Amino acid sequence: MKRERERERQRERECVCERGGRGLYIKIWIREGMRLPFMVCINLKFYLFSSLKKCRDEISPLSHNTVFETVYETSKVDSLKKMISKDSFELYAHKRKFDESSREFVYGKAGEWKRGQTLGDYVAAMESRERETFRSAQEIVPRLFLGPQTAAFWSWREKFTHYLSMNGADPTRQIISKENMMIVDSLDDVPSSSPTLERILRDCVNWIVNALRDKSSKVLVFCTAGRSRSASIILAYLMITRKLVLLEALEIVRSKRPWIQPNSGYINVLMKLESELLTTRTIPHMPHCELCMLKCKTTWIEMTSKYVILICDQCEQPMAVWRSHVTSINQKDSVDLESALRRAADKHFGASDIYYVDKVQRSIYTHLHWHARKHNRMSRVLEQHRKRRVRSVL
Repeated sequence: MKRERERERQRERECVCERGGRGLYIKIWIREGMRLPFMVCINLKFYLFSSLKKCRDEISPLSHNTVFETVYETSKVDSLKKMISKDSFELYAHKRKFDESSREFVYGKAGEWKRGQTLGDYVAAMESRERETFRSAQEIVPRLFLGPQTAAFWSWREKFTHYLSMNGADPTRQIISKENMMIVDSLDDVPSSSPTLERILRDCVNWIVNALRDKSSKVLVFCTAGRSRSASIILAYLMITRKLVLLEALEIVRSKRPWIQPNSGYINVLMKLESELLTTRTIPHMPHCELCMLKCKTTWIEMTSKYVILICDQCEQPMAVWRSHVTSINQKDSVDLESALRRAADKHFGASDIYYVDKVQRSIYTHLHWHARKHNRMSRVLEQHRKRRVRSVL
């Protein structure tokens, strides 16, 4: 037993490198025949390689390459099983609201990142395998990777060809040419920096699109933790190029890198981008939106590339639906839509004085749709009042 313990001590070496205060602490255990666990708490102010070199010099039995190859063995994170339910999608599509589960999915769990908690504390609270995977980059779509700054430090293994730095750092130490790197300065991970993100968002997405045109390229988008700034760029890329809404893009990215969590300001920027893409029909329809899907349940009277005039399946009266998932349109389109609805209503009711155009969005608040409804006593009173007001103005 005593000899076995002595052999065990000879095979096992411990190497410690640390900086005082809120600096960097690295601890490595090396054991023959075992995977090398690697525990790092990294502060934003210090680079990893400068401290790791001190450790590496003390490891005599193993070569430099052996140490790093063992460090890079990462376990795969299970795919995200919790997805957005159909009811949550419908609520977001019809009223642009989140229920409790979808709000937690989009904005994160309350208290997940405690106030005043550093990145080092957050990483140190993870299990060893989760910690290793957190520090590496994950492939979101073919040849496009998302990760923290440490993934850019260790980029030699993945052989990335292009880098998009969202925290102003150049961790590659000028290994690659400046043409293959885009560095975004002065973007802090706080909600108040959302105007800056909104200003550079499309430029970053265009840079990724151009970088991926080369079939041999591998693009890494990173920030300090790979959670908020870089994740927001990846989400915007998926929304623009893959024509996905925000919830769908979040599902894809979280299934590959579960730790992402853009801050509330960045989420608002992405929701604004989503509205723009739906308006221009870059995203053709909102998932689970009844008016976007436009299933042919009743008679379709007129159909164009912009709108559809049909019989409502609930009130059985003429209805106009604007194809884009928007709540307002310009004056010209508004006149064209109302004229088409009135033409269909004249044929349906037989006269123009027995109906009115109802432009109030009732059950679905987020999608423009108008009804031609038959007059009742209250509607006639309101119609007469409206005509008197028009005459007084003229």
